[in-house]
Amino acid sequence: MQLRAFAWIVAGLTYALSFGQAAAQINPSGVWQCEYGTRNIYRKDAHTVYYQAIFQVMPNGTVQAQGTDGYGNWVGQGQWSLNQDGNGVAFAIRGQKTDPILGSSILVFDSYMVNASFMNFNQQFPTGDIIASQCQRMQ
Repeated sequence: MQLRAFAWIVAGLTYALSFGQAAAQINPSGVWQCEYGTRNIYRKDAHTVYYQAIFQVMPNGTVQAQGTDGYGNWVGQGQWSLNQDGNGVAFAIRGQKTDPILGSSILVFDSYMVNASFMNFNQQFPTGDIIASQCQRMQ
C-alpha cells in the first residue's frame, strides 16, 4: 500500500516537473499580431467586442499594445502571464487601453500558446458568450 502511494506521489511530481519544463520552454516575448472578439449568441443587446492589435510582449512581464476597434485607434499597456490549465498553456494580458472616444478602458486578451509562433482561443460558455482570439508572432 505504501509503495502504491509513493508511486502516485512520484507520478504527480514528474507531471509537475514536466509542466514546469514545458512552460519554461515557451517564451511569448516578441511582437504578435492578434485579433480578439467576444459576443453572446443568446442576447441581441449584449455588448460585442472586436479588435485587432499588435502586442509587444516583453520578457519582464509587461506588454505595450496598439490596435484598432469599432471606436478607432487605441494604445494600451499591461501585464502578461502564462498559466497551465486543462487546455494547455494559457496566455493572458490584463491592462488599460486608451482611445479618442471612450478614453480609458480595460484591456483584456486571452489565448493559448499553440507553438512558438501561434496562439489560438475559441470557446463558447454555457451563458452563450463566445470568446475567440488568434495571434501570429511577427518577430
